[in-house]
Amino acid sequence: MTGITIGFLIIGVIVVAAIVFGVWLIALVLQFVGRTIGAVFGWNNAPAALSRPSYPCPRASCRAINPASARFCRRCGHELLKRQLTRQAAMW
Repeated sequence: MTGITIGFLIIGVIVVAAIVFGVWLIALVLQFVGRTIGAVFGWNNAPAALSRPSYPCPRASCRAINPASARFCRRCGHELLKRQLTRQAAMW
């Protein structure tokens, strides 16, 4: 390749890199402005955490809180009480 072709290739790579950097910079500024506006109007409040049922360990010495899906206590390893899930069939 000739020197002119290599020069155009280098200039093209620099231009593409500058365009990508410019788009990234604009997105960063817009994100900052959006977060600032959201903070002013209170739109950035985190959603409330989903509440899942939890149950304590039946052992009096442990009483650790375990999720409803756990079969064993996460602290002491004691088997948790089996809970009956009630299912209702549709009646036509």
